[in-house]
Amino acid sequence: MRRNIWLWGSLIGISALLPGKILADTYHPGFWQPKARVSPGKLVEVDIVNKSNLVLQYGFSQASSIYSLGVGKTVKTFKVSLPTSMLINPATNDLAALKFTVKANKNLVVVVVTRESNGSPGDHAVNVNATGGVYIY
Repeated sequence: MRRNIWLWGSLIGISALLPGKILADTYHPGFWQPKARVSPGKLVEVDIVNKSNLVLQYGFSQASSIYSLGVGKTVKTFKVSLPTSMLINPATNDLAALKFTVKANKNLVVVVVTRESNGSPGDHAVNVNATGGVYIY
């Protein structure tokens, strides 16, 4: 009985922290949550919007082709099945820190890339896993 009261109290505590939010059955507290979700049984299109002041290069990790995306440009990629990963980095050796803002509508994932002054430079990836979770690495 005491165990059931603790669990019930924990659920109330979580719902108090997240008013109006309904948690998925797969939710686990912590920072490692998907940035967006798509339907896993359908093809996914990833659009990249370059709002940084750098030319970017991008490509799917499953393919050998690398493409360039100019400053202020948007690219609509072809539709791919899940899981998939896309690498996005500055086209030059500039050690710029990039910030990724991700939104998903149906099975269209829009990634807006901006430059961040306080972030950590390095390689970046957008990953859409087999269950439809969209993650940024």
